[in-house]
Amino acid sequence: MKRLSIFGRGQHWLPFFLSAGLSATPAFNAIQAAELDVYMNVESFSYSEPFSIKNTFDGWEGDFTPGKRQWTWNWLEAGVRVGHWGLGVVKRYDYDLRFSKDTARAIGLINNKEDLPTGRVYDVRLEANAINAEALRASYRSQVMGIHYEIGVSYLFADYMMDGELTGELTALAENDYEYRADVSYQYTEDVLFDRPLEDDATGEGFAIDVAFSGQLAPTLNYYMEIRDLVARIYWQDLPYTVAEATSKRRGFDDDGYVEVDPAIKGQEEFHRNYTQKLDPRTRFTLDWQFEDQMYATLDMRNQYAHTLYGVGSGYRWSAASVELLYWPESRSVSASADIHDWTVGVMVDDTDWQEFKTLMLNISYNHL
Repeated sequence: MKRLSIFGRGQHWLPFFLSAGLSATPAFNAIQAAELDVYMNVESFSYSEPFSIKNTFDGWEGDFTPGKRQWTWNWLEAGVRVGHWGLGVVKRYDYDLRFSKDTARAIGLINNKEDLPTGRVYDVRLEANAINAEALRASYRSQVMGIHYEIGVSYLFADYMMDGELTGELTALAENDYEYRADVSYQYTEDVLFDRPLEDDATGEGFAIDVAFSGQLAPTLNYYMEIRDLVARIYWQDLPYTVAEATSKRRGFDDDGYVEVDPAIKGQEEFHRNYTQKLDPRTRFTLDWQFEDQMYATLDMRNQYAHTLYGVGSGYRWSAASVELLYWPESRSVSASADIHDWTVGVMVDDTDWQEFKTLMLNISYNHL
């Protein structure tokens, strides 16, 4: 069985160009006369239940525990604002894996060449959805009835994707041997399961809508809510896909006497003339309760790829700065953040040893308002 990794490839960047002739238009002259504010936002959130993030990069090798989720979500945006309007360029890379605990157990044992429990049957289920994309994002921010809001619309250009599932059974025949049968149905720009050679690189275009709201529920109770990919679609043409049954009929043994499998595939490998990829929404909701002049308690909820994490903690505010510390029980992580003038810096980790991180979140943003 080929080793699986949370992270695919898809490392191309889209250059964005502004036409030199634009400077002569009345619209551009108006922008030059207006006050121009720049902004930058870098967010990265990687989460893995069965393996450390480092071991995931190594191909699901090393220590592992039962788990059903892995993801990485990365967003880099830079742009300018004029009044209520903003225009920026975005680079994003998303990879979402959902699987049964049996899947993580089986792959962990096999990749580490550990003894298999003879006769054990594993329920193998794996779903994947991934993109690598660049975007132009236009945004509008204002307030109404004391509620501050922002609406963003992105036009996406994607050059890497995976969307599909694998289901089946794996049976341990001996401590060093196994067999499996799996039904596969997935779309891709790179065949990471069966190494299907592709002559052309498929590309996709689409859109994504995001919204954010903030305000007060009471004089001492503030809230913030953000939904990325509220509605998001990418439209692909001539996209490769595989619908097949994969079995372990072609098997051999390595120098250590552990089975090696070259999957036998029976089915079809074709191209979608048109295919629509749907992206899951991501939601963040925070509540801050000011209980002293400068101290406050905070609750942070993040729903990432249909999985919710909660953090609780407190913070301290000065006139032009604040610091915040939270604990996240499910991932046993600690996050710390600081706002200083126009800058925000935040980090979340679950271990003091970077090689053991299963949760890693980084955030750096600059907003000159």
